[in-house]
Amino acid sequence: MSLILSRLRGPGLHRAVDEVERLREANERLLVQLADTRAKRAEAEQVVVCLDADLIERTDERDQLQAELVNVRQVLAPYLAAEATAGAVTVPEMVRDTSALEDQATAPIAVTTLREQFGGSAA
Repeated sequence: MSLILSRLRGPGLHRAVDEVERLREANERLLVQLADTRAKRAEAEQVVVCLDADLIERTDERDQLQAELVNVRQVLAPYLAAEATAGAVTVPEMVRDTSALEDQATAPIAVTTLREQFGGSAA
């Protein structure tokens, strides 16, 4: 321990006075950085407050426009329905042509038991 103290007291590279001065300079730099960081944080908080107010304003505007859109759709609904009816394409009901042999319609298949089918009795 005495070796360490003698090195810190003497004229060498690790003098205590020099180390204290280096730490003070580092502390000064850190305090300046802290002040800059606090200033940037305050600026960022101000931006957040402005953006929040803008978001609330835009949300209210969106809600008003959605309500207006609903009203406009209600007013235009009869006109849109009339236009859809006027431009509707009608197709006659389809009737299957079964005149070809391979396209003959079939009747439902009757499903019965073997006993009913062949008239057998229980043995």
